[in-house]
Formats: sequence, structure tokens, C-alpha cells
Amino acid sequence: MAYVIEDRVKETSTSTGTGNFTLAGAVSGFRAFSAICANNDTCDVCIDGGAEWEICEATWQTGGTLVRGAVIASSTGSAVNFSAGTKDVFLTFPAYDLKRFRPFAGSSAAGSAPLQFLAGALMTAAEAGAVEFDGKAFYLSPVARAVVAAMHLMSNSADFGGGNVNTAQPFFEAANDTITLEAATTYRIEGHIEMTRAAGTTSHTIDVLFGGTATVTDMSWQCLCRDGAASLTTPVRPYMNHFHAAAGGTVSVAATTVNSTVFAIKGMIRVNAGGTLIPQFKYSAAPGGAPTIKKSSFMTFTPVGSNTVGSIGPVA
Repeated sequence: MAYVIEDRVKETSTSTGTGNFTLAGAVSGFRAFSAICANNDTCDVCIDGGAEWEICEATWQTGGTLVRGAVIASSTGSAVNFSAGTKDVFLTFPAYDLKRFRPFAGSSAAGSAPLQFLAGALMTAAEAGAVEFDGKAFYLSPVARAVVAAMHLMSNSADFGGGNVNTAQPFFEAANDTITLEAATTYRIEGHIEMTRAAGTTSHTIDVLFGGTATVTDMSWQCLCRDGAASLTTPVRPYMNHFHAAAGGTVSVAATTVNSTVFAIKGMIRVNAGGTLIPQFKYSAAPGGAPTIKKSSFMTFTPVGSNTVGSIGPVA
């Protein structure tokens, strides 16, 4: 069942009363409802009998039956008791729908989004109730303009095994390890990543870094790290490092036989040329055992504006 709205769909009917209408075929130059409706599809129709008329919600059924539903407007103010004679029955888009704004359901087909904004410049002065899109982010103005959090998520859907190596490797499983960032855009980033390792006593540090092809012009972020037993119920050491660079930073974790490490990452990244970004980690020396990055470890990327955005809202 779908809500249908199409152009040039009109049939005649000689049905009477307040009940269902039997459609009698398309008017010359128009299409029949059967050409665009499947059984139990819904639509808005106008039944035009001259002085008697009704705009209502309706359900089309196979065989050409139109089940009349809620009345939107009519010549009587309620369901019309139609008298004998031929009526035109056609698809319409009522003014009432424009007032209540009911988008149709989308589908997987390209170009079928129920609502799509074209990018444009933001208004010089925000207006209360406005929704805007500049090609980078959506903005909503309850009173002052605010950015709408349209979050991109990358996460592990199951425990993910890393390598006992001292080269850069991703935090996330292959299907979810890379995000494509838009050009000239600023993102707010946040992440919570848990790694466990059941073996290995080689002393090492851990680099948290970002690979990929995007040109990152500036990145201000912090990484809070804690490590301890595998369950992390009794963490041994917390570390917090602050970075202002594009590449990454080093979080020092001393040797331990059974090791679990949690990274809490938060910050902002400004992108010049668009491209991919891959959150990664790198041991300074192979620790002696392969890590497992836990299920539901995640990072989010939320676009907040252009790569030169300085403020949004009532900031002075």
C-alpha cells in the first residue's frame, strides 16, 4: 500500500450515495486509476458532480472500486450523498495537504526522496522557524540559527581482530573502517573505542592517528585513555593527551601481560579537499599478542558548516 499522486488521472462514475464508487473508465486524454495504482493504494480524489462535489481520502481496489475515506472538503461540509448522474473522479492534491504538508513515502530508487533541499546561501539574518541547507549542514532556527546534528557513524558490529604488528591498522572492521568527508567542511568528532589483548609483554606506546586521502587543514582534539585488566573494572592508569594537528598523537601505555585500553576521543576537524579518513592505531613495537577491538566501539562525524565556520547562532 502506497500513497499515490500522479498527473492526468481521471475516470467517470455513475455511483450514488455516500459509499464506495465504481469507476467506469478513463476520460479521453487521461489515465485510469488502474494505470498508476496497486490494490489498496491510497490517494486524494475529487468527485465532481457539478453542484455536488467532494474531496476526500480514498483507497483504490483492484477491479476499479474507490473506497471513500475521510472528507477533506465538500459541497455539504460532510460526506456527500450523491444523486444519479455521471461524475468525474480524478486525483488531486488538496490545499489541505499543503497546509499540513504530508510528504509521500520514499523508496530505494534514485530521486525518490520524499523531501530534498537544494543547497544555497544562508539568509543574512536568521528567521524564526526557518530550515536552511548550505550544502554542508542543515540549520534550524527556533529563534536564532542552530546547526542540525546529522551524524555519520562508524562502528564495529562484532569484535574485530587486529594484528600483532607495529604498523598502522584500523580501529574498525573492513566494511566500516573508512568514512568519506566532504570538501570545505568542518566536522565535530567523537569516539569511544575499547581494545583488549590477552597476551604480550613487550613495552610499547600507542599512536592514535588518521589515514586516508582527505586534506585535513586543522584538527583540534583530545584523547582520554585508560588501561588495566581485561574487564577494565579496575583501571590502572588514565592518560589525557591534547593535540592540535592534522595527523594524530601518541598515547603512552606501559607493558602489561593482560591489557585492555579504552580511548575516548573528542574534537573538531576541518577539511579542505574531500576524501577518505581512516581512524587508526599503531603500536611502537609489536606487543606480543594481537588486540581485539570490541563490538560497538564507535566514532561519529557531524558536519557543522564550512571549513571556515567560526560560530553558529547568537554568538558575538
